[in-house]
Amino acid sequence: MQLIKNLLQVVCYSCALCAADTAFVVNYGDGVHNGSLTIVDTLANIPITTVSVGVGAVAIVFSPDGTKAFVLNAQDETHNGSITVLNTSTYDVISTVTVGVYPQALAITPDGSKIFVINQSGNNVTVVDAAMYVVLATIDVGEIPSGLAITPNGRKVFVSNYIGNSLTVLDVESFAVLETISVVANPYGVFITPDGSEVAVPNIGDNTVSIINAETYEIITNINVGTGPIAIDIMSDGAIGFVPNTTDFNVSVINMLSNSAIPLFTTSAIASGFLQFSAISPDGQKLFVSAYGSSDGINGTLSILETAAPYSTLASVTVGLTPRVVAISSNGIEALVANNGSNSVSVIDTTTYALLTTIPVGQAPSAIGILPVKSPSFNRPSNRRS
Repeated sequence: MQLIKNLLQVVCYSCALCAADTAFVVNYGDGVHNGSLTIVDTLANIPITTVSVGVGAVAIVFSPDGTKAFVLNAQDETHNGSITVLNTSTYDVISTVTVGVYPQALAITPDGSKIFVINQSGNNVTVVDAAMYVVLATIDVGEIPSGLAITPNGRKVFVSNYIGNSLTVLDVESFAVLETISVVANPYGVFITPDGSEVAVPNIGDNTVSIINAETYEIITNINVGTGPIAIDIMSDGAIGFVPNTTDFNVSVINMLSNSAIPLFTTSAIASGFLQFSAISPDGQKLFVSAYGSSDGINGTLSILETAAPYSTLASVTVGLTPRVVAISSNGIEALVANNGSNSVSVIDTTTYALLTTIPVGQAPSAIGILPVKSPSFNRPSNRRS
């Protein structure tokens, strides 16, 4: 398998656009038996190998140098989950670390030294040494932690608490709770601007996004968006944020630079089923949004939108059943969509919008990680299967 991978990379060695990424597709499984990783060469769009991980695999992050992958296994709501550590060259399992009960998301510090894991049933955060594979601390947070993000300078962790209607701010070094910030209703995740100055929190309970000063912890404003916001994609310059509205079937566009009366634009409907996840192309020109089919048994779609006004829909591509996470290759030429309901990954050309191929993977794919790493490594809370 390694020989095949090496040969494929040599074929297009002189062409930067043809250089192969490696996609690590996280397969949840059936929730009883071990989940798996399907490892895919994105040049040939073929699976390289499959690796067994833990029960209920839900998320993946990489070390900053790309040599290790950390796969989060949720187990179930009453048992401790785990992290499976893999060598990304040999695909061997290096270690398994037990974390808290029903973990749902994880993030790695920019220096690669620590991993923070939110445990939903335990209402706490597990801190893992990413080199020694041991638990360093367990920190109590609010009720039902739903997401987390680490500031670009690696000093703070912000944790959203879904039922607690709050954010918990942690010190990365001392593990102390620095602050608890009350927000409006059911924060679903945490997203930090590229310069680290502000924190954006989608509140699914009242259809707003809270913008918070990352230093003073002051809530700058609460922005009304559409129904069911679960995430926000922020442009690399920090100027614009895109919020998929799950049940309005559209995207709210926020001006992140105007912190008082923030202009807001909402796209026309882009799908007939629940919106799920989104990703911005590396060149910042396109937004890719996955959506369920209009009813059970109907294939989902991937919609491609312009990231500049008037934010037109460029194309809509039919993919598999219950599409989940969207990942873009590091060279920007392919979009990969994990189809949770059809155990496959759809591969779409980002220029022609053609469906290039559909790759069979394991049961219930729920997340995709791409090497080489092109951005801070963290997972959205909504990469869950349920």
